[in-house]
Amino acid sequence: MKTKLKIIIVSIILFILAIAPWITDEYAVSKVKTYPNFQYQHRLDNKDDLEIYVTKTPFCRWVTTYEGGWFVCFWHIF
Repeated sequence: MKTKLKIIIVSIILFILAIAPWITDEYAVSKVKTYPNFQYQHRLDNKDDLEIYVTKTPFCRWVTTYEGGWFVCFWHIF
């Protein structure tokens, strides 16, 4: 009985971390814009006109531009 309860609790925690609902697309884009590598690659561009795409992946968001891509994972919120 205790083993089943532990498995259920761990499964729920992993599911919540996997979907990471607290990482919104806007947060992921704003977080990536603070990365030094992003700022170096796009220093001459007008950052408002950049096409930035966000794709949901397990535990993270994959943020891409024409120059590259970055992961924003659930632990980046802290």
